[in-house]
Amino acid sequence: MLKKVIALCLSAMIWSTALVGTAAADAPEPFTVEFSFEDVNPCTGEPHVITIELVIRERVHKNNFVATVRASGSTSDGYTMVSGSETVVETKKGVNARFMDRWVGEDGSKFQARGSFGLNFETEKLRKDTFVLRCIGR
Repeated sequence: MLKKVIALCLSAMIWSTALVGTAAADAPEPFTVEFSFEDVNPCTGEPHVITIELVIRERVHKNNFVATVRASGSTSDGYTMVSGSETVVETKKGVNARFMDRWVGEDGSKFQARGSFGLNFETEKLRKDTFVLRCIGR
């Protein structure tokens, strides 16, 4: 479920930023996106609701569109995101994205979500698609 939500958010971000194309060259102000979804806590196996806020900065660098994202968030079972980042790079040939979020619970338990994907525009096929959600202990 989390993988689908992340992919959907990345796709929405890419398409929304593609609409502002030339405006990105002028280094616009960062904007914020917030969303919530239900998933399973990898440390407890119990369902929880995750709320994430993304602060997105866009720019054009050497004719490539680049979006950097700083994330923060919390869960309904007491976890707080302690670090979250994402990078999306779009070139004429395709788009590559990667993210990593680390979370810590009130009891000191921790989990990590990380992933990446690459899409080739010419073939319209994914070059890579990875996602790992794991408990990393105390």
